[in-house]
Parts: sequence; C-alpha cells; structure tokens
Amino acid sequence: MRFLSFLACVLLGFGAQAQNLAGTQWQLYPGAGAMGVGPNQGDTGWWSSSEGDVETRACLFDDIYAFNADGSFENILQDATWLEGWQGVAEGCGTPVAPHDGTATATWSEDGSSVTLDGTGAFLGLAKVHNNGELSDPADAPASITYEITSLSEDAMTLDINYSFGWWRFQFVPAGTELETFDLTFEVNTATIEVGPNGMYAGGGALGDAQAVAMSDDDADGIWSATISVNEGFSGNYVFLNSPNDGGDWNAKEDLAGLPCADGPFNDRLLAPVIENTTISTCFGQCSTDGSCEQPAATVDVSFKVDMNDYPSGFGFVNLSGSLNGWCGDCNQMSDDDGDGVYEITVSLSGESTYEYKFTLDNWAVQESFNEGDACTSTIDGFTNRSLVVGSDNVNLNAVCFNSCDACTGAAPISVTFQVDMSVEGANPAGVFIAGSFQGWDAGASQMSDDDGDLVYTYTHTGILPNTNIQWKYLNGADFSLEETVPPTCNTGTNRFYDVGEEDVVLDVVCFSSCVACDVEVPQIEVTFNVNTANIEVGPNGMYLGGGVFGDAMAHAMADDDGDGIWTVSVSVDEGLSGNYIFLNSPNDGGDWGAKEDLAGLPCADGPFNDRFLPAVTEAQTLSTCFGECSEDGSCSAPPEVFHDVTFNCNTATITVGPNGMYLGGGDYFGDAMGHAMSDDDGDGIYTVTVAVPDGYSGNYVYLNSPNDGGDWDAKEDLAGQECADGTWNDRLLPTVTEATTLSSCFGQCSTDGSCEMPAPSVNVTFKVDMSNYADGYGSVNLNGSFTGWCGSCVAMTDDNGDNIYEVTIELEGDATYEYKFTLDGWTVQEMFEEGDACTSTIDGFTNRTLTLGSEDVVLSEVCFNSCEACEDPVILGCTDPFYAEFDLEATEDDGSCSTPVVFGCIYEAAENYNDAANTDDGSCEFELNDCPGDLDGDGLVATPDLLQFLSFFGTMCD
Repeated sequence: MRFLSFLACVLLGFGAQAQNLAGTQWQLYPGAGAMGVGPNQGDTGWWSSSEGDVETRACLFDDIYAFNADGSFENILQDATWLEGWQGVAEGCGTPVAPHDGTATATWSEDGSSVTLDGTGAFLGLAKVHNNGELSDPADAPASITYEITSLSEDAMTLDINYSFGWWRFQFVPAGTELETFDLTFEVNTATIEVGPNGMYAGGGALGDAQAVAMSDDDADGIWSATISVNEGFSGNYVFLNSPNDGGDWNAKEDLAGLPCADGPFNDRLLAPVIENTTISTCFGQCSTDGSCEQPAATVDVSFKVDMNDYPSGFGFVNLSGSLNGWCGDCNQMSDDDGDGVYEITVSLSGESTYEYKFTLDNWAVQESFNEGDACTSTIDGFTNRSLVVGSDNVNLNAVCFNSCDACTGAAPISVTFQVDMSVEGANPAGVFIAGSFQGWDAGASQMSDDDGDLVYTYTHTGILPNTNIQWKYLNGADFSLEETVPPTCNTGTNRFYDVGEEDVVLDVVCFSSCVACDVEVPQIEVTFNVNTANIEVGPNGMYLGGGVFGDAMAHAMADDDGDGIWTVSVSVDEGLSGNYIFLNSPNDGGDWGAKEDLAGLPCADGPFNDRFLPAVTEAQTLSTCFGECSEDGSCSAPPEVFHDVTFNCNTATITVGPNGMYLGGGDYFGDAMGHAMSDDDGDGIYTVTVAVPDGYSGNYVYLNSPNDGGDWDAKEDLAGQECADGTWNDRLLPTVTEATTLSSCFGQCSTDGSCEMPAPSVNVTFKVDMSNYADGYGSVNLNGSFTGWCGSCVAMTDDNGDNIYEVTIELEGDATYEYKFTLDGWTVQEMFEEGDACTSTIDGFTNRTLTLGSEDVVLSEVCFNSCEACEDPVILGCTDPFYAEFDLEATEDDGSCSTPVVFGCIYEAAENYNDAANTDDGSCEFELNDCPGDLDGDGLVATPDLLQFLSFFGTMCD
C-alpha cells in the first residue's frame, strides 16, 4: 500500500501530463473534496463531498477504475457501490445497477489533455455525469464520455467534465493509497454566551450535522474543545453550535453574518487545508484567531416617560418608537398604571450607544414633530428626533410633555387660525384644505372656508399644545397631489412651520405657495456663483449649479466665456433665502447626482448629502470657490506632482457583461459612470484598467456593467449592506495611495483577492393548492412569500384543466429556505396557521408555510387551502341506497332519508300492462297497435271530430 501526502501529490500532479494511464488503477481520493460541482471549471461551490462522505459512501470510495494496458477499461465495483434515486432504487450502498454494474465492455483512449471512455456503462467518479448532463434513467446511458485531464502524475489525477449546466471535478489517487492524517483541534471561547444544557458542538459543512463533533470544557474555564483526526488536505466550512437539540437544529449555530470570517451562503467559518497538526482558537460568534472574546457592551435599563396631561385631543394608546425598535410604531406601548396622565415604559438597551426616538399616538396616527436645533433632539440623515446617549448605567428619564423638550406647564391648549390667499392660484371648486401635524396629515379632513368670498380661506384648529412646534401645508383640493410648493425661505423640509406659544394666535395671510401675502413683492437679490475647475476635467455637458434650494442637478447652467476654467452663473433669489446647494460636473439630466462634487469630510460639507450651505441672503454677493474644495477666494489647491499607478481588477464570473463592457467610475476622481473603460484582453472574465492617482489620494469608486452613458448609475454594482460599501452611495473606498497598487475584487462583492463567491444555482419550484373544499367565492388564487416580497397579487396561479387545483412554477435560488402562503384576490383572504403546524415554521413571530430547497427542481404535492394535507372529499348527505326512490348519486354519507323502496314495472297508464304499484319504469310497457292511427276519438272513422280534437291540443306543452 502507498502512504503519502495528498497535497504533495496534487502539487506534483498539476501540469505533469507525461504520466501514461496504461496499466494504472485509481480510486477516489479518500478525503473531503474528492468530488464536487460548480458553475465553472475547478469551482465546486455548488456542492462538494465532505470528510464524512468517505465513511457514509465507503462503497463508492473503494471502487476501482482500471486503465488496462491492452486499451480496455474496467469499473471494478466490488460487491456494492453508491446508488441514487435515478437508478430506480433508494439512495445508498447496494448491488450495482446495469449498465453501470462493471460488466460494460469498454475501452479508453488519451490524447494528453483528455481521456475518453467508449462503452455504455463505463464511467469515472459518478455514473450519472456525462457530457450532456446528468442521467435520470439508466437506459439513457451514453456510449462514450470524455473527461478533461486537469492534472496527472504518478500519484494523483484530477479530471473535470462539463455537463452542460456546469462542471464536475473528480480527484483520484492510485488504488490502495492511504493518506497521512493529522489532529485537528477546535477551541471556542464561550465568555460572551451562556452555554445550554446540551453543551457545545462543532458541525456543519465538512464536519457534518449540527451535532457532528461534541466538545468539552473539562477545566470549566469557558473554553470548549474537541480534537478529531482528519486526512491531509481536509478543508471546508464548519461552525460552532450552542446546545443543539439534534443534528438538524441549526438554530443553535453562531451568527457570523456580516463578519469577515463568515463564508458562503450560510455564513459559516472556512477551514483552510490541513497539512499539519492544527489548533483553531476563536470566540463564539466572533472572528478572533487567538481565542479571545470581545465583550459586548453591557445592557442598561432606560425608563422613558411622556406627560399627556396637556394633550387636548383623544387618543387610544401611547407608543415609543425609535432606532431602538426599528421605528416599529406600536410594538412598545407605554402604560399609565397610576392614572396620573404620565405614560412610562422601561426597555433594555445596549450601553455606550446613541439612540433616536419619539413618542407617537395610536401607532403612527399622531407623532411628535421637532425643528432642527431643538434642545432634546439631533438631526440625522435629515430627520429631527429626540436623541439619547446611553452610557454604562441605568437611566431614568424625566417626564416631558408630548411634542416638547420640557415638562408640561399645565397651560391650557390654544387655537391657531390659518389663512391662505387663493386669488393668484385660483381656488378648486372642490374646496381648499389644510393638512398638518396637528390633525394627522389627513388631506381631506380639514376643509378651509371663505365666508366673505374674498378668496382668503381660513381654518381654526383648537386644542393645540402650547409651546410646541407645528407643521402644515395648504392643498388646493383634498389630495396631496394638489399641495402647494412651500418656498425655501419659509419651509422645513417641504412644510410650513410655526412655534406655538401659550396664547391663541391668528397667523398672517400668505399667498398659496408663497411666504408672503399675494400683494407683497418679495425683493430679489442677485447672487453670483463662481467655481474654479482647475483641478478637474470638465465634461461635455459643462458645469451646473443645483441641489437644495435651487432644484435638480441641472437647475442653473454655468458658463466660462473667457476659457479661464472659472465657471460662473448669477441667480436672482428671494431676500432671506438660505439653504443647501452644490456644483455638478457635466450632469446628463436633472437626476444625475453622480456628477456632483464630493465634499464628504470637508468643513464646508453640510447636511446628510454633504452639500454646501448658503446663509440667508440679505444683499448682492459673489461666492467663489473650487470644485470639491472649500476655498472662499476661488483658488484651488496646487495640483499633485507625484502620481502612482493603481490597477483595478474586477472579476465578472457572477454576471453577464453587457455589450458596452465594464467601466470604473464614481467618486470625485474617477469620473462619471463611464469614467474609465476596462478591458479583458485574455478573455478570462477579469476586467482591468490602470489609472494614475495622486500621491496621498483616498476616495470612492465603483464598477459598472455596460453603462449606456456617463449618467447611467443604474449599471453600478450593488454593495449595499456589505462591509466594503462606503458613504451615501454605497461605493468602494480607495485607501490612501502612497505607492503603485493593485486592487482585485469581484463585481458586487467585497473579496480582496479577486475571487468570486458563486451564487447557488436556481431551481424551478412548482407550487399547487387544491381549492375544492373552499366554500366561498373568490377571483384569483395567489402565491405570496419571502421570495416575492409578500407582494399580494403579483404571482397568480392557474387551473388550466379545471380540476380546482391551481399551480404556478417559479425560479428560485437553490440551497435556501423560503416562507410562503396561498392567498385569494391579493390579500383579501389568506391562509392562517398555528405555530407548530407540520408544514410551517415561525420566524419573527409569523407562522407560514416553509420550504427548504437543494440543488434540484421541485414539484410540490398539492395541498388543501389553509391545510398542510391534501383535500379530503367533502361530506354530502343524502340517500346512498340505490334501491330507494330517494337515492342521491352525489351523496357520500347516508342521512336516513331513504324511505320509498323502488318498485319496477310499467308506469304509463295508457299501456296494456300498466302497474299502479310501480314507481320506477323498467321498460316493460306494452301498447296495442291501432290499425287506424287517425281515429283520435275511437269512433271507427277518421272525420272532422278527429281534426277538431287534434286542433284543441295543438301548440300545448307535452309533459
């Protein structure tokens, strides 16, 4: 027997094609990765055999593949081999099935790069795999199969085969080879968790099920360990599990989602090939490699209180909503146990964190509204809410008045009268309305009135809390599509606003969509904007001023008439105007914000979008700066003198590159969506481009697939939620460049070595629901699920053969778990299940049907609507005895209604043998023949009386 290092075999084997197969015998490599399948040659990401498969499929791993010196080939299968369902038997070890039973008369031939087996039933690795697919019936076995020789040496052989849908890989060693083994020790620190009663386990992936490797903590130091013996080269995924109940209890596994050590679709750990005795030390749910644990911030109890005594209107319940609960609306209901009007709730939060929150009524029916700068608030991403910084100690907040930063004063609610002049706009005959924070933003609830016909409409709202901020807008009709456009000088966001005091107030009349009365002329002041473009190359569409108070990305075109690189535009604005703005380089349209300058991190960046800020305009002025910089004199920083070549490599294995090719772009340096064209000269799917970048530069960039023009940002990769996503637009971030650099990644992924994680293959799933027993009416039957976004009516099912079984087939990603249910007419009627029902799972508190997919297409059995089982025939009561007159052919259960026995005989009174006791005709009636059929009255003559008798019945209905 041979005893050698498999890794050495592989290293020696790659590229060594000189070995002749004649007279050699091989068997599958007896370790993890002996065979696998994936979308590309050498990629076994879809499935690969595990270390455990060597034992469970021992009858496969002892099969011998003999390349005889005379050119004949043999499959030596011993007494048993691995069988699969397509062979008409249960999966497992068993007696070989023809023609893959080793009896084939076969030959082999080799051309240096491939080996071909000729003979029906001859194969290498797995019998089902051939050049045109995978067998579903032994009778379809091909007469010839060709495998590509990826590596071949005296001690190892790797073969690949393209089976149309992807690539299989098989790794072989000479028959009789024994592999070197090593000790693999797992150590997991459990300092951050409480270990359950079943203890800790290592499992999953290459190790097996959820209880594959039991671990122990003999010295009770919280570090659980286990040592197993593995073959040299053993590798694959694994994970640690806390107290699993059985081998399928994956809910016990650690959660590594989003962490750098998470690998594959299940966020498992990845074990590198074992080439020596190895110890792995880490922390449960963390990525440390020294066994240390990063302790989570301690939780603290925070008590929130809101005083509702000054709130003038009715409400049902008071809620706490915020970043602490996903702004859920009604999931944290507050209580007033002592009836003092102060509502309270205590929640546990992670310490050393900042939270936003607000109080709401009846879910989101009424919510607090604040102005930026209010004492108890912060403005994050453009939204102003209450703000709280939690340390390491419990917090008991003081009671505050609803919609106020202060305690309630006990002041009586006040009334506010609103006035809008419609003389310029023209009033809608359907009415003029107001909607605001004080009435739940209901577009049609508060109609304004014009009693004196002067086109000034008024509305008084009573019961507004004193010392609060209110927001509103006017509508020329009962719909938000008819709302006014509130000018920047008097809006917050898009709303009007007012800080209410403690006395009733009548607001000044304003013109619809204006900050002043209709007869007031707002002074116009000219503001000139100059932007120096010495540090950029201006695109073909020129420079623009836009954003914020000025509008879209092409609000104001700028000009450079003297060609000095300084672009300018003068704009007349309302006196008092203030707000954000930005400069843009060659935008393609009004929505092309990818052309805007990047001010992120600079002192002149303002607001969530890093725009510039224009202070209130009180006099004519000129503002001069540099594109992407904060100078106030129009100067630009000196251009860099030192550049470094940065090479960008983008692997496109996961996508189909469009006709326009791949591009590098984005940020403030790499240009628009077609900033830098990339190339793939060798056709390996890796697109590359080299760009000279200034020394010390750092900024954003992104890859784009076949953009149509420089503004086509829809072509950019989607990195949202991934660790390499940076900034508002989820772009990549180029680290500070100090030398020539090469960056390699995968389109839409965060790898740093240029590798791509291949998606699971898609499979077709057929869903069926039987509506036979559904008693009520319905229009359409729909499939809803996590894979449709619970969309309602977007996936309609059909019943083409009218058997009341509705079906639909959709394509889903394999190796994943999905929730779903059947509904009627969108969401008009939906299935409802109890937690624990056989076909369901309960996730996030919702119980739905559940389905776990593998890599094969699935046709689900039909189930009855709102049931886990097939429909049973409905019970129809009636007489089920055919020998009674009440017999009902449709009845399925006798109800005792059989009462009249069937008496057969002639039931026609005109017949010669009429039987007055019969109730069921048996066809025995006999009639006397009439020699004179026209003699209707039986007087022996055919005359006028017979005609009259006929006419008296003519036209009547016959029973």
